[in-house]
Amino acid sequence: MGALSGKAWRRRAACATLLGAMFSAQAAIVPPQGAMPQGASSSEGVWMGGCIDLGFLGQKVKDLDSTFELASNQEETSRFYIRGRENLDDQGNYMRFLLQSAFRADTGAFEGSGRIFGQSMIVLGGRWGEFAMGRIGALKSPNGDYSQFYEFGGISPVHTNFPYEGVGYTFLTDGYLNNALVFQTSEIGPFRFTAQYSNGLMEETGEYGNDNHLLTLALRYKFGNWRGGTMLTWQTHGQQEGNQGVKINDTYDLFTAINYRFPDFSLKFAYQYAYDSFGPGPFLNWSHFGLKPANGRGFDVHSFMVGVELYPTGIDTIGIAFNNNYASYKGEGSDAVGGNLSGLRINPAFIWRHKLSKRLTLYGAASYSKGFGVYDRIDNRRANSTKLDRVNVTTWGGGLTYFF
Repeated sequence: MGALSGKAWRRRAACATLLGAMFSAQAAIVPPQGAMPQGASSSEGVWMGGCIDLGFLGQKVKDLDSTFELASNQEETSRFYIRGRENLDDQGNYMRFLLQSAFRADTGAFEGSGRIFGQSMIVLGGRWGEFAMGRIGALKSPNGDYSQFYEFGGISPVHTNFPYEGVGYTFLTDGYLNNALVFQTSEIGPFRFTAQYSNGLMEETGEYGNDNHLLTLALRYKFGNWRGGTMLTWQTHGQQEGNQGVKINDTYDLFTAINYRFPDFSLKFAYQYAYDSFGPGPFLNWSHFGLKPANGRGFDVHSFMVGVELYPTGIDTIGIAFNNNYASYKGEGSDAVGGNLSGLRINPAFIWRHKLSKRLTLYGAASYSKGFGVYDRIDNRRANSTKLDRVNVTTWGGGLTYFF
């Protein structure tokens, strides 16, 4: 091999320096529901970390054969990230960034419609709080540094991901937001306030009425062993109106959660009311029920979760939750549709976690989901629907989660 030129040597040295900084820095361990504390780290530099979640999943859907498969992203979302921080002065001001990609450990494929990064943001922070811009995990989700599900104390003992038992299958959640801004205060006594706005959830056309906009305001509190908070969200649907050629009312929802920590267990409760929602959750919308928006109205949905998290040993955790939705379709002319237009879904769930090391956790989980009334439309209509579209299903599985 011939000698490298001066430029080539400099390029190789620069790459080696960057990779060395990434891998030699201590990897950050992400808290259970995906959020990082404000500031992420007070140390300057660039570092890498992530998580791998892989196991098995069994399901028995009503009127279909049982399935059993290798599955990823059940307890946690498999992901890797690059973080960086620079301190700007001696007054506590700093800049940090986050680039994060989610993937499926069973196939190696990226999650997120071909995106390189599911989350990409730059943050200015200080003793006053933080201001962030980019593609950012929603406040009303388990994703990213500003997840209020984590801020509120971990709203569910079964956490978020496992099919048919996590919060994403009970509550109306928002995932990751494009074109997003976040402002979060520092701690103000027992409170912290966070606001998030997206100027185009899917894309930003520059024409306000043609984009989907979202605004969430959140207040978190901590009083002794009590921890919880409340969120208010407003969302427009300009892009769907253009695609479907119909008027779609804005969606409003109120979410509140509270938990209390005893020495050996925690009690948790969460409630959400959604007005003019697309459906009773992120995986169920009008089309799954054979309905469509009429005169702008959609579903009004009451959802709640009550649960307990037990700590029988220093390395074991047991989570038990009862999830419930009551959904009612309010579209004008709905009487002409016929059949039940409101109904109840119940969803008891269980999970056990055993820490094999500081970074490795073994888990097993099971859940049961049963729908009544309007939920019967899904099974009656979509014989070939995907598992996420189903309602009457028993699920079990387990796996390993490793943070690095």
